[in-house]
Amino acid sequence: MPQLFEHCNTGDYYAEEASQGQTLAMTFTPQVTHRIDFLKMKVCKLSGGSPVIPAYIAIRPTDGVKPVMPDLILLEAFDVELLTLPNPPFVVGEWLLVPMPQEVIVEAGNRYGIVALCPEGGNGNPALGWSATRTYAPYAGGQACFSYGEGLSWETDEERGYTIDLMFEEWGTPIEEVEEKKCWPWWWLLVAGAAGYGVRYLEKERVRK
Repeated sequence: MPQLFEHCNTGDYYAEEASQGQTLAMTFTPQVTHRIDFLKMKVCKLSGGSPVIPAYIAIRPTDGVKPVMPDLILLEAFDVELLTLPNPPFVVGEWLLVPMPQEVIVEAGNRYGIVALCPEGGNGNPALGWSATRTYAPYAGGQACFSYGEGLSWETDEERGYTIDLMFEEWGTPIEEVEEKKCWPWWWLLVAGAAGYGVRYLEKERVRK
C-alpha cells in the first residue's frame, strides 16, 4: 500500500503561476529509496477564460540544486480550465492526484524536481497556479525553482530573494517491497490478482486527462 514520503502540505496562502512566461518546479530529496506511485499537488486556475489550456507535470533529475533535462517521466496533460479559482486567504487551490503511468524509482539522498509547465497559459488565458508559502519554508529537502522558458535554465527562490515552498506530496512503495513483489512466482501473481492483492484503488481527487 502506498505511503507518504516527501511532502510539503502546510502554510500555503497564495499561488505561484505557471504560464507562457514561467515554468515552476519544487525540488525534493528522498530519505528512502522508493518507487513513486502517485503525486499530489495543490493547484488552482489563475484568471478566467474558457479555452482548453493544457498543463503538464514532469519529474526531472537535478544538478544537485536545480532541475535538468531529460525528464524521468512526462505525465499526461490535464485541462487547467477544469480547476477552481483560488479563494484566498482560506482556500488556495485543491489537491490534484497525479498517477504514474510507468515505474519511477527515486534514490535516497538524490535531489529531484517536480516540474509544472503550462506553455499556453497567461495573456488572457487561464494559467496554472501552484499553492505556495513564502518566507516560512516548512520543507527542508528542497526548494522552489523558476524558469522563464520551458525549464531549460532555472533560478532558485533564494536567487530571487525569497524562501518559497510549493505544496506537494509524493506517495510510493519502498524499494524492498517493489523488489519482493518482482520475485514472486508467476502463479502467485495470478492468485494475488484474483484475490485483489496489490490492486490500488486510488481516490480520484480531480484527476484530469
